[in-house]
Amino acid sequence: MDLAFKWRAAGPRPRALVWQSEYLRGHCNLTAGTEKQGGLYSRLQYQFARRWWAQTRWDLVGLPRPTGAERAHRLSGLLALVLSEFSALRLSYSRLYERRRWDGPGADAVQLHHRLPPCPPLLKGGRA
Repeated sequence: MDLAFKWRAAGPRPRALVWQSEYLRGHCNLTAGTEKQGGLYSRLQYQFARRWWAQTRWDLVGLPRPTGAERAHRLSGLLALVLSEFSALRLSYSRLYERRRWDGPGADAVQLHHRLPPCPPLLKGGRA
């Protein structure tokens, strides 16, 4: 099940807001029976300039709580400079909360994403 809200400002200054949440649930067949597992996430993404956007995301795993397990939470943040429709520079950070404490130093990443543009369609006969 998912829920999404999108807003874009009218006018010359590009601003946009996206709030998206999703719940996932599954069943695992084990020798001792069936185990239900599930989780959800919610993210808020804000475009504050033509090529810039920021995002925060919260994840929860263990809803319903698996037998004998604790729920795990993760909080993430991301800042992106979108250079074109094919490339972006992203700076992200996330922290995991489980066993009633924030575990470890967190995970950070700097990523440069680049996609190749789509190939032109082939003409009849299989040649470009």
